[in-house]
This record gives sequence, C-alpha cells and structure tokens, in this order.
Amino acid sequence: MSQQDVRLGFDGKLESKKMELSAGEPPPFDPAQKFRILGTRVPRLDGPAKTTGEARFAIDVRLPGMLYGRILRSPARL
Repeated sequence: MSQQDVRLGFDGKLESKKMELSAGEPPPFDPAQKFRILGTRVPRLDGPAKTTGEARFAIDVRLPGMLYGRILRSPARL
C-alpha cells in the first residue's frame, strides 16, 4: 500500500487528504476535472432502430428446437 495525496470535495469545496491505495488500484475521481458527458446531449445510437421497429429484443429471438414453458397454478386457493 502506498500513501497518496487525493483531492476530495463537493460543491466547490475541495480538500487534500492522504489515502492509502493498494498496488494497482486506480486513484479516486478528481472532482476538479470537468465532466465530458454529464450535462451534454448524447445521441441514442439505438433510437432510430427502436422507433422504426427494426431493433431486435431478446423476446424476438426464435431458435431452432426452442422450448417454451408455462406456469400452471391450481385453481383452488388456499
């Protein structure tokens, strides 16, 4: 384990703390970094396929020899 200075904080209040990190463990997120995706518009790559009905979902898959099951419950209620 090695000690490392890490910047932690919330709402613009940053503090430096010493933390012990195991070898190979990535350092925690630095709150001073800017977000790349948060607050921006991210295109939905699957959007057009879903809206046109071209997208395939797990329930749409039919395989040769596929078996189906059904749960039967007793009509008598206990």
